[in-house]
Order: sequence, then structure tokens, then C-alpha cells
Amino acid sequence: MTNSDKKDFQEVAGNINANVSGERKQGRRRSPTLLKMQWLAERVRKSERIRKQVQEGTYKAESSDVARALLGLDIG
Repeated sequence: MTNSDKKDFQEVAGNINANVSGERKQGRRRSPTLLKMQWLAERVRKSERIRKQVQEGTYKAESSDVARALLGLDIG
């Protein structure tokens, strides 16, 4: 993902979040597409945060969570 793509995505994510908060105030139901885009935006933010921590050498993962993921068990 290029810097230009990241900026575009962050702008779209910001617009989605602004729309969601505006819709909540008006009591409207959120569309499934909007919910999916919001979920996707959060996943991208989380992956960018983790990527940065890995590059800086500050990322720490719980060994039990890693083991569960490797075994395909529910992480809960």
C-alpha cells in the first residue's frame, strides 16, 4: 500500500466514522456496507499499528494467543 493509498483510505475511513456518528444521533440504522467499511478501516489501523511496533522492535505477543492461532483455536 503506497502512502497515497493510505491517505486516501484514511480519508474514507474518517468520512465513514463521521457518517456513523451522525447517523447514531439521528437514530438511523447503519447499512451493512457501512459497517463492513468501518470494520475494514479498524483492521487497517490495527495492522499499521502492529507493523510499526514490529519495525521498532516493541511488539509483544502473548505466547498463549500465538499458540491458539497456530492451532486454529478460538481466541477468547
